[in-house]
Amino acid sequence: MPATDTDVNQYYGARWVRVDFHLHSPGAFSFKHPNGINLGKDQPKIIARYVQQLVDQDIRIAAITDYQGIRSEWFLPIQKAAQDCNIVVYPGVELSFKLGKHGLHILAVFPSDIAPETINMAVQALDTKPHEPLIGQDGKHRDIDLAKNIKEALISFRQSTQAVLIPAHPNNDDGLFKSCSSRDAAEIIHTVRFDAIESFSNAEQKKMVSTGVLTREAVEQIASVEFSDAHAIEEIGTKTHPDETRRATFLKLSILDDLRAIRLAMRDPQILVKTGEKPISHYTHFESLNVDGNGFLGGLSLLFSPEMNVLVGGRGVGKSAILETIRYVLDAPPYSPTDYRESSVQHALGSGGKAVIFAEQQIGENVRRHYRFERVWGETPKVFELAPEREVQLSPLEVLGDQEGPLYFGQREIYEVTRQEPQRLRLLDTIIGRHAVSQLLKVKKLEDQLQDNSQSILEKRRMLGEREEIEQRLKEINHKIELYRRYGIAEKLKEATTLASDEQRLNNAIDSVSDAIPDWSEVGGYWRTRWDSIREQLSNAESSQKDILNESSHVFAELQKQVDGLFQQGESHLQSASQTLQHLSKQWQEKRKPLDEDIRKIKKKLGEENLDPDELIQLATEQTRMEPQLNALGKVQFDLEQLEQSRRKLLHELSEARREVWKMREKQAKLINDKLRDRIHVEVIYKGQRAEFLDRLTSFFQGSGVDRKSLERITQSESEFDGIHISEKIMEGAAAVESTYGISSRRAQQILGYLDESGRLFELQLLAPDDAVQISLKVNETFHPLKKLSDGQRATAMLLLLLAQEERLLIVDQPEDDLDNRFVYEDIVRILRDQKGKRQLMAATHNPNIPVLGHAELILALEAPEDHCNVAAQAAIDCREVQEFVRNVMEGGEEAFQRRAQKYGWS
Repeated sequence: MPATDTDVNQYYGARWVRVDFHLHSPGAFSFKHPNGINLGKDQPKIIARYVQQLVDQDIRIAAITDYQGIRSEWFLPIQKAAQDCNIVVYPGVELSFKLGKHGLHILAVFPSDIAPETINMAVQALDTKPHEPLIGQDGKHRDIDLAKNIKEALISFRQSTQAVLIPAHPNNDDGLFKSCSSRDAAEIIHTVRFDAIESFSNAEQKKMVSTGVLTREAVEQIASVEFSDAHAIEEIGTKTHPDETRRATFLKLSILDDLRAIRLAMRDPQILVKTGEKPISHYTHFESLNVDGNGFLGGLSLLFSPEMNVLVGGRGVGKSAILETIRYVLDAPPYSPTDYRESSVQHALGSGGKAVIFAEQQIGENVRRHYRFERVWGETPKVFELAPEREVQLSPLEVLGDQEGPLYFGQREIYEVTRQEPQRLRLLDTIIGRHAVSQLLKVKKLEDQLQDNSQSILEKRRMLGEREEIEQRLKEINHKIELYRRYGIAEKLKEATTLASDEQRLNNAIDSVSDAIPDWSEVGGYWRTRWDSIREQLSNAESSQKDILNESSHVFAELQKQVDGLFQQGESHLQSASQTLQHLSKQWQEKRKPLDEDIRKIKKKLGEENLDPDELIQLATEQTRMEPQLNALGKVQFDLEQLEQSRRKLLHELSEARREVWKMREKQAKLINDKLRDRIHVEVIYKGQRAEFLDRLTSFFQGSGVDRKSLERITQSESEFDGIHISEKIMEGAAAVESTYGISSRRAQQILGYLDESGRLFELQLLAPDDAVQISLKVNETFHPLKKLSDGQRATAMLLLLLAQEERLLIVDQPEDDLDNRFVYEDIVRILRDQKGKRQLMAATHNPNIPVLGHAELILALEAPEDHCNVAAQAAIDCREVQEFVRNVMEGGEEAFQRRAQKYGWS
């Protein structure tokens, strides 16, 4: 964990601790010392080296197990020196019995509050001659000659001393499996119920099962441990097997100085005992939460376990407030209305209150990043990467990513998901993550393209609607010009009309140059401004390669200088061309004066015939202007055909993209089913949300006169029924709509009439039912859908589904208001235990079975004296204080512990 303000707080939950219960003291006869050592004179130095070796090997719990008794003159000072280094050293004995072929060695570790003398007396009492010392004056020991059989002796010995019993090196000559036959060894194990067996190999486990005395399940509940059996300081914690694996054992504990907690851990070896290397969490997790403010959570500082964290306590003590504050910092969207959630966070933080989350993100196997997420009430979250610290312009969820961001379910949100199909679909997409986002964005992009396409088609159709007007007007113009021809006047005015047309052309050319001058300046200004901005960015370079960016800035400066010159030249050319064209226009006016005089004479003559030559000129001018427009509309017709062709292609791509979304969801459903094959079944129905689609269709056709029952027939059709396919039938005509969907001819005509309105058919094409997610839970060997389950069974089904996403951090707030306890025992607890070391879990619960049977690494027992959240106790369930809290505060707490003892061997 990085250096932060949270370092002043202690983490109280369970963590992996190295233990070694097979050490000998320097006073033992077999202990090897360097030459020249004087045990009396050099004792302080030897003890210091002994304890330092424990520190160097990260052994936090040890037991000195000398043969046949405790050598107090060595054990007590070692215990005291180790305590100063936060190492717990338990009193122990390696019991050496006269038994079988070669004898039998059993490690016995005792509670710290038993005096060494008491232990020695108990060991001595095992022998048939209790008054004869087991350790001679020379320091050598003799084997215990039992007065009764080994099984009775060990059971009685454990009852009187509360010792942890572990057969030592069972495959050696003086070990359990060499001195005893397989059946005798199995009988001893079955009767005595050892807390663990040293180096209990797979081969020996199979041999014990083959005797028929022990079941596979019973053998699997016996921890195999690896200790040093150290007879020299340098051997402590350093011994290895022939394959070079370490002889090291780690127990998951929150309490180090309670032998009862150690016994409980060894009785649950699947999740609480590891040998070889210390387990390390290789996944993203939250490290701590700090709240600064005057609200309900003000001053709260929590350090989390990277595994299972459970908040317990009565109602109103802050369980939900803590989890909702985490959600608030992350800005994670909820699955149900947020008003009361926001008020809860406001109450938790208070005005100006700030919550801070420290997180560790796993980047590859050996690379980790540390972040601080913080949010002040009423403000947006801030993200800081640590070591060195820098602010990151991303949201917390963007930093975590879709596969590492938490799945979060607050109070009642699980129920919302079970009752609402859109929410179930959203959950499935959240589980899929980035791929779902990408595919859904593809669908959205196609829908946006189709909307743009529809606007372009409608615009082209509007333009083509003017074509008929232009064609009609040109017919009228041509007819009138023909009248002038009949009177022989057209030829006389031909020069005048062509003159008018050419003058229009010249004026168009002059206008085009005049319009280009301001546009040219605007373009030059645009690039000048943009390049100035780029040069400023390049000049702000901070890296070791900033010289390259500075050189790039010079390139842009030179480019701007050259381009400015080009724009200046262009503007000069445009001004010159404009002046020349103006001069030519004046020449035109001078040249046409003789023609104007001739036209005046023609007009006079025409006036006598009651014909207006100006009209002919106007008609010719209008004809010249409109004929290019008509030709241009031919291009519009081509563009429209291309747009309509493009729309057909886009609609096909949209259909395929929607189906790809379904395939992606179906694939995820199969992955879930594979993980929960015997408990949960998830099915994704393609376009399955028909009821929701009917609501959308009803809203779409509002005001059309089409009744909901007719629309319901469309959605219940066996044929494809999304907007694309419905529109295809509509384009075939009313008869196709009537026969396909079984509606009346009148309703079919109403639908067609309503969709005649501009753009409505295009809007209909974009409507489509979404996929439906159906979840079933196996109850009494039969799968039942959510709608047929009780609230508790629904909650169980959803919780199982969420737990199946073992790569994702999961935050759940009190899912068990009606949770079926039987499913908790049979399913949820099993999954929680299987996921140890794979993900972080945070849960608030009233159900004691979850923290007790699931063995939560950190239980936060909360109280709320004087309307302020307070941590009454925090540790794993191996802590007696936490156990008492669970028993006394949580309904069914004692029953949960009893069930835990029955299932996992706790006493």
